[in-house]
Amino acid sequence: MFQASADRLDLTVFVAGAGQAGARVAQGLRAAGHRGAIVVVGEEIHAPYERPPLSKELLLGERAVEDLAVVPAVEWAALGVDTRLGLRVAGFDRDAGRARLSDGTTVDFDVAVIATGGTPRRLSVPGGDDPRLRVLRGLDDALALAADLRALAGTGRLAVVGAGVIGLEVASTARRLGVDVAVLEAGPRVMARVVSPDVSDWLADVHRAAGVALHLDTRLEAVEPIGSGFRLHHRGPSGAATLDADLVLVAIGIDPAVTLAEGCGLPVGDGMIVDRFCRSPADPRFHAAGDVACVEDPATGHRLRLETWRNAENQARAVAEIILGRAEPFAETPWMWTSQHGHDLQVVGRPDPEAVVIRRGDPADGGFARLWWRDGRLVGGVLVDQGRDRRFLEQLVTEARPVDPAAPADPSRPLRSLRAG
Repeated sequence: MFQASADRLDLTVFVAGAGQAGARVAQGLRAAGHRGAIVVVGEEIHAPYERPPLSKELLLGERAVEDLAVVPAVEWAALGVDTRLGLRVAGFDRDAGRARLSDGTTVDFDVAVIATGGTPRRLSVPGGDDPRLRVLRGLDDALALAADLRALAGTGRLAVVGAGVIGLEVASTARRLGVDVAVLEAGPRVMARVVSPDVSDWLADVHRAAGVALHLDTRLEAVEPIGSGFRLHHRGPSGAATLDADLVLVAIGIDPAVTLAEGCGLPVGDGMIVDRFCRSPADPRFHAAGDVACVEDPATGHRLRLETWRNAENQARAVAEIILGRAEPFAETPWMWTSQHGHDLQVVGRPDPEAVVIRRGDPADGGFARLWWRDGRLVGGVLVDQGRDRRFLEQLVTEARPVDPAAPADPSRPLRSLRAG
């Protein structure tokens, strides 16, 4: 069990960002015995909430806004955190250890955590700046999209630009609500960043069977307003074409929000660059957590930026302990999940183009898996409707145990048995 250093329990900690990562930093500090002031500043007016339900349960009306709180309101109040919502951090004076806020006030601190997340990418085509185009990043985005989808149920069409996780989750949700859906994807397959090609093909078939029109290898060239809707001009394998829609969701990823870090001279790249302890190499008083953090992976030495719920959870808690004197670096085996058309997909690790893909089970038989094997061990994989195997696969990946590739290829052999082999 972590034991905080007594000389760090009274530090004043400033957290820029009141999302999941920022809230978990504050909660982790108090859980470890921190007594000093904690100031959390966020641009949204909402108390810290979790994002995964925004594209699924919240759109469907299965969960209410109050159900999404990272920390229940009563517990958050008991933490004694100075929470300032609806404000922007205008900048830092590093020499003075001071943060400037958009309302003109300042906050002095001993340690700062940047947990600013990311901002949705926008379209860079003619008409792509139309303010009516939807994105889905925050709670207000989700509430607006939910109202739009309810209005379109049974009568309208949603066009989704981007076949990543968010785009496909919204496509799945919209079909459940009775909305016609078309998805435009510039690449040759869906969810290409996180799953192997045959899983992409299977998932594409699942979406088509549910009535989603998929346009792959298709580049959007312009967005034309047509009455209250839009005409999307695109070019695909068959040449130029158009697609009319009542509503357009742009789901082409996020850019890490590094303006604040960059503005005070901290190094940035694909995110705020930090070491294995989530500290800036330019100033160890500054830490990063969540989607904005580009952290050195102790196992490989490579820098990783993970946009997952669990990374926001675990990295934030690690940062809290590191602030209070933890000596072990942060390490994370990537894991994410998505639910689409009644199927549960869980991804452990990151796709490795040099890995051998081990086929475990067949889609025709129900749940199946595709595992990635390299240099004598499993380095990750995709589990489809096989969630019970997630922790065993994760343990095999994290522990880097040698594995005979024939063993996991046999679906009758439980993955948990490979840890004893």
